[in-house]
Amino acid sequence: MSDQEIFKVFSVEYDNTYDIIRATFIHTVSFDEDNTRMAQLFQERLLSFFEKHPEKMFDVLVDTKQIHYDEHTVTKEARDIYQDLFNHEQTGRVAIVAGAGTFSFLTKFVVSLFMKKKKTQFFIDPTKAVVWLDSDR
Repeated sequence: MSDQEIFKVFSVEYDNTYDIIRATFIHTVSFDEDNTRMAQLFQERLLSFFEKHPEKMFDVLVDTKQIHYDEHTVTKEARDIYQDLFNHEQTGRVAIVAGAGTFSFLTKFVVSLFMKKKKTQFFIDPTKAVVWLDSDR
């Protein structure tokens, strides 16, 4: 897949209303190279926010509700990229939104990446995720 095609399967944007970064994954990609490239492009987008505001800590909402995790695996290279991002000094709390059927896979994946360092919660409802991220400010 080209980078332009990969950019169609996820978005990363700053939400001024709640002062959070929203990352939405629409679907996964099939090939290992594309999976790793998607992680690299995601990293570039997230780091651009960090670089523009080096003094700021960012809470992140990761919406994976549209992804079916059983269909595809995440490459080791992609896992390493996600781990580096979520352990980044500017990454604050992370709210992960997923469908009820994907929590078992997602929990194992997330715990292996960054649960030790970051405050992370799982949600089915994106609104509840935003409320949690907006609390304690």
